[in-house]
Amino acid sequence: MPSYLRVFAIAVFGLSLAACGGSDGGGAGGIAGTGGTAGTGGTAGTGGTATSTVSGVVYTRDLAENTVADAKVSVVGTQLSTTTDQAGRFTLENVPNGAQFFATEAAGNWGVVDYWDVPDETQFGADFGVIPDSEISALAQALGRTISAADGIVDVTFDEGAVGGETATISAPSDDPFTFNAADDPVEQAGVIVDFDGFGELIYTSINTGDGPITASVAGVPGTTTCFVDEEPGTTYPIIEKSATIVYAYCE
Repeated sequence: MPSYLRVFAIAVFGLSLAACGGSDGGGAGGIAGTGGTAGTGGTAGTGGTATSTVSGVVYTRDLAENTVADAKVSVVGTQLSTTTDQAGRFTLENVPNGAQFFATEAAGNWGVVDYWDVPDETQFGADFGVIPDSEISALAQALGRTISAADGIVDVTFDEGAVGGETATISAPSDDPFTFNAADDPVEQAGVIVDFDGFGELIYTSINTGDGPITASVAGVPGTTTCFVDEEPGTTYPIIEKSATIVYAYCE
């Protein structure tokens, strides 16, 4: 069986951003007409939402890690989107500050839905990824299952502290989860396999987009670890056609 790169988890790198804030202020009062009554002051405007510019590069999440031209990068739930240049670079302006889901898509690839805290995690850049169709096809073949591009994928990433055997549950129907062994081969089982740093993934395929957004929970190894899901952007995660949604979990 071939050796697989763990293609789903997103690495955090950095480029630049610039923050700008909104402003408050009442409208100007009306001018008094000759012998007339002075106009009333305007209603005070509400404060604008602080925003930032997010820049980065889109790469393929495979051994080649090629940059991806003409990839779409968008902020989920907004009209904000842009397209990468020939070097895979992108810039998104006026991104609301705070935790945001970003989605990628590109021809010949699966997209990735990941969240970042703007601007704290993006001030030095936010490099995103897409997963080549060939990688998904190879995983499907190795697991003996069909992975449809009409569905979504959820990757519960145990980012630190796991010892192996931790489990996860998502709120939507899916195929049985799989993880990766020490040789990076996919293994269908409920408990995650982790490396020496406590990193591992439980991946769920064939999730109908109509069943999203989803919730997720994790459980530690009884008597050994306690785990929780980092749900900073909210308690639900979007499911997008032909995309892998990352859910981060931590254990101690």
